[in-house]
Amino acid sequence: MLPLVSKKLIVPFKVFEKRYQWFIRAWALTIGFLMLIEPWPTTDGASFLKPGKIKMPKILLVEDNEMNREMLWRRLERKGHSVISAHDGEQGLFLAGSEEPDLILMDISLPLMNGWEVTRLLKSNERTRQIPIIALTAHALVTDRSTAMDAGCDDYDTKPIDFARLEKKIDSLLTVKK
Repeated sequence: MLPLVSKKLIVPFKVFEKRYQWFIRAWALTIGFLMLIEPWPTTDGASFLKPGKIKMPKILLVEDNEMNREMLWRRLERKGHSVISAHDGEQGLFLAGSEEPDLILMDISLPLMNGWEVTRLLKSNERTRQIPIIALTAHALVTDRSTAMDAGCDDYDTKPIDFARLEKKIDSLLTVKK
């Protein structure tokens, strides 16, 4: 048996057999994908195990404040999401089109192009209009919520972020998208 080494995990691995153990393969700082056991039926009725991939939901985080961006990035990754980030509106618009995220967390007060403008452009584009967007803002007035919805946001959350509340909104929108 050869040891299969991952970032913090060593698991025995039989090389020339069709049986694998559960293991996580880490890619640099994030978990790239999770290897899992799937039944693999054979002609003789026995079942072998084969590795498979689980797609982690990809979230685009558009936030100009580095401290907020890093905190949300870490917490989202711990919850099993793949996270990409942008530090301004133009970069967020570009990444939304090129990376095709499953959900976008959009700060409203962004440099170069604010969150309202980016959201309107994303919702007017055929390729990106189906991506759910949650507006994140320190503006907590009732009119700010209606402005977010008018711009095309699917939900709205205020700063400071209550992560448990935000997580419920994320899960709800990702479930609806499936």
